[in-house]
Amino acid sequence: MTGSSIKRFSISFLLLITTVVTVAFADSPFFSTLSMRDGLPSNIISWVAQDKNNFMWIGTSNGLCRYDGYRFITFKKGEATNTLSANEVSSLLVIGDYLWVGTWKGLCKINTTTFEVTRIDLGKNVVVRTLYKGTNGKLWIGTATGLVQYTLADGKYILYTARNNHLSHNTIRSIFEDSRGNLWVGTYDKLNKLAKGKNTFTTFDLKGSYKPSLKNNLICGDIKPASPSSDSLLWIGTETGLCLFNTYTHTFENFTEKTIPFSNEVIKCIYPDGNGNLWLGTDFGLNVFNPASKNNTVYFHNPQLSYSIANNVIWQIFEDTGGVIWFVTSNGLSRLNKFRNFYTYHEVSYPINNQTIGNQVKAVLVTRKGILWLATLHGVIRFDPVKKTRQVFETGAPENNRIQLNNTFALEEDDYGRIWIGTAGGINIWDEAKQKMHAISANATNGLTSNYIARFTKGTDGSFWVSAWEGGLFKVVGNFQEISSIHFELAGDFGSPKNVSGANALWASHYAELFRIDLQSHKSTSIQAFNSISQKKDIACLYFSRRGSLWAGVTNGLIEYKPQTDSAIFYPVTTGNEITLASITEDAEGNIWCAASNFILKFSVPDHQLEIFPLDKDIPLKNFFDGCVANTPEGEIIFGGDNGYITLSPRVKPNVFEPNIYITALEINNKIITTDEAIDGEVLLQKDISVTNELTLEYAQRSIAFEFSSLHYWQPSSNVYAYKLDGFDHDWNYVSGLKNFAVYSNLSPGDYTLTVKGTNNYGIWSDHVATIHIRVKPPLFLSTGFIALYIFLLITVTIVALRTYSARLHLRNELKITRIEKEHAEEIVQTKQQFFANISHELRTPISLILPPIQELIKRGHLPDDNRRLLTLAEKNSQRLLRVVNQILDFRKLENDSLQLKVTSFDLVQFCREMYSLFTDKANRKEINFTFHAGVDECLVWADTEKIETILFNLLSNAFKFTPESGVVDLTVELLGKNDTYTKGAIEVKVTDTGIGIAPDELSKIFERFYQTNAAKKLEAGSGIGLTLVAEYAKLHHGEIQVESTVGKGACFTLVLPLGSQHFPFESTDHSEVKLVAVKSSVAEDDSKAYRYGLESGKPLVLIIEDNPDIIEFIQVSLKEKYNFVTALNGEDGLNKASNFLPDIIVSDIMMPVMDGLSMCKKIKSNPKTTHISIIILTAKGLTSQQIEGLTIGADIYLTKPFEVDLLEAHIDHLLKRKKELADYFKHELLVQPSSTATGENVDDKFIRKVMNIIEVNISNPDFSVEMLSDEVGMSSTHLYRKLKSTTQLSPNDIIRKYRIKKASLLLGNKEGNISEIMYEVGFSNLSYFSKCFRAEFGVTPKEYQQKMSKNSIEIDPISKGDV
Repeated sequence: MTGSSIKRFSISFLLLITTVVTVAFADSPFFSTLSMRDGLPSNIISWVAQDKNNFMWIGTSNGLCRYDGYRFITFKKGEATNTLSANEVSSLLVIGDYLWVGTWKGLCKINTTTFEVTRIDLGKNVVVRTLYKGTNGKLWIGTATGLVQYTLADGKYILYTARNNHLSHNTIRSIFEDSRGNLWVGTYDKLNKLAKGKNTFTTFDLKGSYKPSLKNNLICGDIKPASPSSDSLLWIGTETGLCLFNTYTHTFENFTEKTIPFSNEVIKCIYPDGNGNLWLGTDFGLNVFNPASKNNTVYFHNPQLSYSIANNVIWQIFEDTGGVIWFVTSNGLSRLNKFRNFYTYHEVSYPINNQTIGNQVKAVLVTRKGILWLATLHGVIRFDPVKKTRQVFETGAPENNRIQLNNTFALEEDDYGRIWIGTAGGINIWDEAKQKMHAISANATNGLTSNYIARFTKGTDGSFWVSAWEGGLFKVVGNFQEISSIHFELAGDFGSPKNVSGANALWASHYAELFRIDLQSHKSTSIQAFNSISQKKDIACLYFSRRGSLWAGVTNGLIEYKPQTDSAIFYPVTTGNEITLASITEDAEGNIWCAASNFILKFSVPDHQLEIFPLDKDIPLKNFFDGCVANTPEGEIIFGGDNGYITLSPRVKPNVFEPNIYITALEINNKIITTDEAIDGEVLLQKDISVTNELTLEYAQRSIAFEFSSLHYWQPSSNVYAYKLDGFDHDWNYVSGLKNFAVYSNLSPGDYTLTVKGTNNYGIWSDHVATIHIRVKPPLFLSTGFIALYIFLLITVTIVALRTYSARLHLRNELKITRIEKEHAEEIVQTKQQFFANISHELRTPISLILPPIQELIKRGHLPDDNRRLLTLAEKNSQRLLRVVNQILDFRKLENDSLQLKVTSFDLVQFCREMYSLFTDKANRKEINFTFHAGVDECLVWADTEKIETILFNLLSNAFKFTPESGVVDLTVELLGKNDTYTKGAIEVKVTDTGIGIAPDELSKIFERFYQTNAAKKLEAGSGIGLTLVAEYAKLHHGEIQVESTVGKGACFTLVLPLGSQHFPFESTDHSEVKLVAVKSSVAEDDSKAYRYGLESGKPLVLIIEDNPDIIEFIQVSLKEKYNFVTALNGEDGLNKASNFLPDIIVSDIMMPVMDGLSMCKKIKSNPKTTHISIIILTAKGLTSQQIEGLTIGADIYLTKPFEVDLLEAHIDHLLKRKKELADYFKHELLVQPSSTATGENVDDKFIRKVMNIIEVNISNPDFSVEMLSDEVGMSSTHLYRKLKSTTQLSPNDIIRKYRIKKASLLLGNKEGNISEIMYEVGFSNLSYFSKCFRAEFGVTPKEYQQKMSKNSIEIDPISKGDV
């Protein structure tokens, strides 16, 4: 196996003379070394091994390490027995889950998953030198005191020594068991064979006579079979060279420094590479020996090369499963990629004064003849691969080789074989045929505006283009063959090197956009299809492929643009890091190749597959120059950059090794968690995190980090990882090997699954996936019990919140509705008030035409008393109506602030006296003690008489309204002295009553508009504007109204008016004489003509229940000739009088104090004593629903005010007539057939039938009387009399007697006994009295009646005419 090649070009300058110095080095592989700087506990390495999970274990002089490609876990000796027995590790061996560790003080084994360390007892002070796994469960242990055979199953062992078993020496250094079961053991001096089944050894001296001064020949190296398929030949490393031993013939061949140019004869280890070579570790250098050709190559540690082997002493060579070869040295652990590197690195340096200075290859050109040209930072290099010659062009070279500046950027070959060189100082053209250098600089003549040449481009039409920084894109025109006649024509502002030719156009990038430049017109067009895909990403390089596609390298991807279809596709390149593609080319098969920092990428166009080829970490070429790429005629690809260039063959194949992916470390709250480590008293990891499937974390441990590794050890930083935490991440997260960790902070309680995928160093994704299930426990307050509590609280709070929200919403809606209703109500009120004001205006004219004629008729006299009384009622109520109309108009004016006073001077005392006289009649009617007191005889005031009259009228009306019978109402006038408020003095008018009083909480509200106290609403309905007008009128007069009251004792209203007129505007006063209007009616009441109830009269009795005395008087005056009247002022009084008087008809109002008419009607109809009384409802409520309500309760007639007396009279007559007809019906029907049951009976029918049934039951009892009947019925004799008299027109005695006689006539007609028997049967005890009563009823004696009925000649009418 050979490593990637390193070739150096050096350019040496000495003063003004330039010489080229070429230093050639042998091909050297790239080693990557691990040392203490990387985390090893020691640079002295003794052994390496790989466990079954592919983790590497490294034994050092200061402990044992497990390595995952990134992190070392170190195990050392401790005081506990479960630690290493010594830190000096000598040998390692993996058997199953265990790693066997040989140390200089004994043997240990470690469980590779739990890291449990167990010491193996082999005796005291046992120095283990080597370990070997034998067959049949045997472990062979080479020690300094003999060979130990250890049985893995039971731990028993057998010691083989020189004394007991004929070993050549007790120091054992190497062991091998062949396929036949023979054991080969290398000791301090000889090779020993233990044949299968034997206990003694056979020895072989491999040194012989070679170097006789060396007494011993330590078998210090490996014993390896010469062929993988056969172990008949063994390679054995000794102190005196390499030996090939035949296990059958026991012959051998030595390879010493005499025959082979080994760097050292001490062969410590042997590694066959599978290509026929043996890699030999010696005490001085690494030798690669080919037994067939006898060639040997030596590699030494070079301290000036970071990629050389770590040390010249190599103790072990080990190949892992991924093809990485590990070299155990005395100064670190080196690694080498087994698979031949896909590239060859060519170093280009610049030596000055014995110092190697770095260079930079900026352009590469391979001419049609295969000549390689390199444009560098320090000139141009021409290399002829056939002649192996090199030529340098720079500023210090001879004139023919001299260029304008050493800093060169561009190379191109024209159609004449000339080489165009672009420098920072202009253009040089090398004519190969003439061996002459030409120079072109920017000037006004040739059209070139900048010497800072960036690129040369050959058009598909044969045109030649030059791009120059700070100049633009130029087309070379003129006689191209004659350099002196060349001219540059500006084509656009595209001065960067990022342009290519293809599809009959030039393609260039400008400010992260792609443009197409026409070769003839030079017109540039933005390519929208491309630019929309690139999304303003910087374009690093461009390439036009043979397939007709334009390829662009951008950050983390490739863009393919197809001009034929004007379409673009983005191909992402995922490496875990941000990369930018520097150069693009294609191979012979059309595959796209790109260079990007430390990667070479191959993109297969047909299947869109991407292959990644990582460069060695320590290669000096750290960066590729944009667009620095070329293809050789042999098909190789060249990429140039810092310190040189690489060449590679497109036929290279990536390493398809699929490594195991493991989670390798766990951090909780920024602390690494190790196996068996207790966290808060709890062990989280019982075994290594790499083999842990589940992880349970407390709530305080929910900030976690995981490290992971793809166990491909050549360049772990080139691996790519994808991880996702199910339950947290939505997409995969991609990271490189430089960031092989995932961090999650403050995870919510719950279940998660972390999944990790990875690639090898070549970007090949492994099928192996690492997963771990994570459960984060909730905190105490999020445990199941608390969650249940929270759910309950949440439900409770939600319900409360919803109810609160609903209540608030309901309240808000109610407020909104209330506001709307208020606005609507106010609008209605305004409309109503305006309507009433309008109606009031309309009413004043008819009233003005009613009052004067009535007053005129009264004045003329000569009227009958009844007519005069009717006119007086009309006058009184017309004035009342006028007063109400005026108040409504004033109330409207008050609301509009348009009410004006007509102030005049008048005597208020006299005015109050007149008001007193006006209410004396009402006081007499209600039997109220009404008094008037005046502290002065006369007092002139300035006021509006109408308003003062309204104030006094309303106060007195309220006093009489709420004062019961036998109460007191007092009107008092007193003069007040001067004070600060009334400078001229004031007069006080008090209205005091002993009525129901006003509640304290209502005193402040009674002057509000439309307000009525609860007590007032129960007694009598009102408008609620009276006291409002009182307060407003008092305020208009600059006075005040006060009220004092005690519930149940009465109230006192005090009106205070200021004296004088200075408080009124001048224009509002009227000095003319005033006519007082507060006067008594023009017709005085004549009590002698008042209605008197005639007890002896036979007229029907009508009970009038009405709270308006005028209505009562009107009915009485109008109907007194036909009916007797009893009156009541409220429903309660009417109910009592109905029960006491049992009137024939009741005429009742509905709206009355104490008890309304409907309640009274309901109670009358529910009382058997009064249920037969007809009721006429007389009210101002005229709605159909109100009429239905009245009739449903039991009223017979429903009349609406105002009513006609004739209609009322007709209804009364009709009800009386119907009552008489009903009585006739009772006498004709019920008394004849008392036992029959009629359908559709009313209450009176049922009552009469009940009386008849009682009489029937007691008919044979001669002592059955009216008193007994009243007891059975359940009412007094008097009430029974009135009830039966009203219903049947018969007294109870008449009914009993008639019933007995009628019963007797039936018995006689049916011949159910003789006369005496029938007499006793119907309750008579005296025959003569029975005959008398029978004759009075039928006109014949009982005997004659019986005889007539027997002859069937006479049909007796059951009801005599006298009964009608």
